Amino acid sequence: MKNKVGFLIFVLSLLLFMYLGTLFAYRSRASGVNLELKLKLQGLFALDTKIKLRVDVYNSTGKVAQFDNVLLNYTNNNLFEGLVILEQNLDLNVPYALFIKPENYLGQLFCSATKSGSSCQYPELILTNSLNQLDLSTKLFYAGDLAPQDGKVDSGDLSTIFANIGKTGPTADINLDKIVNGVDYALAQKTLSLNKNDDQITLEAPVTPTTPPGPTGSPPTGFPTPIPTTVPVPTSTPTPTPVPQSGRGRCNGIVTGQVRISYLGQTECRVLNETDYRCVDSASECTNAACVDFTKTEIRSMVDRCGYGMATFDESSPISCQASYTTDPSCQDPPEETSCDDNSQTCP
Repeated sequence: MKNKVGFLIFVLSLLLFMYLGTLFAYRSRASGVNLELKLKLQGLFALDTKIKLRVDVYNSTGKVAQFDNVLLNYTNNNLFEGLVILEQNLDLNVPYALFIKPENYLGQLFCSATKSGSSCQYPELILTNSLNQLDLSTKLFYAGDLAPQDGKVDSGDLSTIFANIGKTGPTADINLDKIVNGVDYALAQKTLSLNKNDDQITLEAPVTPTTPPGPTGSPPTGFPTPIPTTVPVPTSTPTPTPVPQSGRGRCNGIVTGQVRISYLGQTECRVLNETDYRCVDSASECTNAACVDFTKTEIRSMVDRCGYGMATFDESSPISCQASYTTDPSCQDPPEETSCDDNSQTCP
């Protein structure tokens, strides 16, 4: 009986300890300000890559906290995600701005999820006593600022990379693939050509709007009444009826084939199978060959924009188009595609 009572006391004590421990852990997590961060970095990464960065926290008076050696994990499409534990006591009644500086990358200042760099004038980020999600992936972080990081990419950084080509140390390994090679050099060279630097931090306190004073007193009296003058009424002229352009219409195309893209020494292939249209001024502009040329021009433009100047389109990619023309005097071109998301199927 004594053994059973002793065992029961032990079990109850263990349960109480576990309950208090869980309660304490829950309260500890709830009392911390955590930041779930998503960034987009220039480069070519393996799936197991982890990037190290520094996060500086600013309010309108200056820097109030700094967090070093924050780790984010690579997910896909140059995106890195991770949790920042803001351990220091922050006044949650005021807005903040963040300066984020990844290792071997230029830093960027964010006043909100949509305001960064020169558009970042005063802190606007509101942090809560819980998990704060901040997606900053619309702004690309540029590579090449090697240690000791000085906020710019220059010939010194390129020389460091060149001197370490073929080595496996972390000194100049920008994309953390465990070797310094032409990829690292190309990344820094691209940033140098764009003349990029760290964002300047010149934050101001938000301006508090004030209500302008209303008019005081009564308007003066005794002024003579103005004598109205006759204003000639302009003679209306008939609005000319717009004449539609001769032969204007829609060029509908069924585009098929393959698109081959080269990026930092690697080539990827995507299946092309789309139906689209464009406006033309005559049926003679709606041929199969013209449709192929137009499609390649759009692909080149997309590769330049989404590849940040580091990708090229293989002009020999096999692309065909089946075009058909229909008269449409009021034809309007479809909205321009601005997304860089690629959901197309890879070539077999």
